[in-house]
Amino acid sequence: MTRTASSVLVKWADVVGLFQDSIDERKTKHWWVWHLANARAGRSSIFFSRMCSTIGEIDDVVPGFAKSFVERVTKITGLEPAKYEALMAACAELYVGIGMLRVADKDAAGKPVFGVEPGAMRDKKPEFVSRTKGIDYIVEVKCPDLQEHGRQRRQNDTQLNTRVANVRNALKPGTLPRDNPIKDFLVSAQEKFATYRSTTKTGPTSLLFIIWDDFGNEPIAALVSSASGLLTTNSFYRKEGRAVTFPDVDGVVVSRYQNALSHFMADEPGPDDETIPFQYHNGGGFPWKAMIQNPHGKAIPPELAETLDLTDQVGLGATAGDYSATDFVMWTTYEIKQPKE
Repeated sequence: MTRTASSVLVKWADVVGLFQDSIDERKTKHWWVWHLANARAGRSSIFFSRMCSTIGEIDDVVPGFAKSFVERVTKITGLEPAKYEALMAACAELYVGIGMLRVADKDAAGKPVFGVEPGAMRDKKPEFVSRTKGIDYIVEVKCPDLQEHGRQRRQNDTQLNTRVANVRNALKPGTLPRDNPIKDFLVSAQEKFATYRSTTKTGPTSLLFIIWDDFGNEPIAALVSSASGLLTTNSFYRKEGRAVTFPDVDGVVVSRYQNALSHFMADEPGPDDETIPFQYHNGGGFPWKAMIQNPHGKAIPPELAETLDLTDQVGLGATAGDYSATDFVMWTTYEIKQPKE
C-alpha cells in the first residue's frame, strides 16, 4: 500500500473535518480551543496539523480509528487540569502508535501488520499489536498525571524516588516517590497482556511504555532500585510476604516525551531539538527510550529493541543521571553571576 501526496492531503482534510463536525470551539471550553479555532480559519498550528496527519495515517491501516479518536478527545471538555492530562495521554498513545506502524512488516497484500486494541470485545485490551522483523508484539501505553508531583518537586529541597528504610520521616516535607502509579500500570498491563496472550498461538512479546517528563530517573527507580523496585525481589508491592511479579510484561520502556508534548500543545518549539510533533525517531534520536527487561518475563528480542529505537537502561543510567535508578535527590539552588565588564 503506497500513500501518495494527494491521498495524504485528503486524509488530513478528512480528519480536520471530523474535528470541526465534533466540536464547536466557539461554544465549548476545551484545552485545544486555540488549535481548533485556527484550523477552522485555515491556519492550522503545527501541533494540530501533525496530529491530524498522524491520525489519518493510522486510519489508513485501521479504518474507523480517526472517528473514534476524534470523538474521544473532543468529549474531554472543560479546563480542569485532569482534562489536560487526559488529552496528553491520548497524544502519548498516538506518538507510540505511529512509531510502531512505520516499522511494521507488511502482509501478503502489502498492508502493515498493525492493529488497535486487539482482542475480544468483552476483554480488556492492550493499546496496539504489530509485527516487525517477523516478531509479533503487543504494547500498552501509560502517561501519568505529574502536575502535582512536579509542583512538589519544584518546592522541596529533598526527594525520595524509592521506599528507602528509615529515611522517609527524616525528609519531611520532602517529595515522596511517585511509585504507586507505576505499580498500577504494571498490574493493568499484566492483566491485558495475559488475556491477549491466552487467545493467541504466537505468545507475542509485550512492552509497557511509560511516558514521563524530564525526570525519567523516577519511574526507573520505582522499577529497578534494589531498595523497593517493583521488578526486584525487594518490591514494595507484596502479597503474603512475597514480591508480586508480572510474568506477562516482558519489558518496560520509559520515555521522557511528556515534556515535548506539553510544549507542542502550547504551540511552543519542542525541547532537545524536537521540532516535529509525534516524531517517534525510529532511526535514533533524543530523548532516548530506556528499555528495562523484566527478569520474570520473556527476553526482548534485540531486533525488536533496535527497530523500536530502545536503549538498554543499564547502559544509559551509567552515563546519564536522568536515566539512573536514583533513590534520593537533594536539590540545590545556585546563582550564576555574570562576570563584570
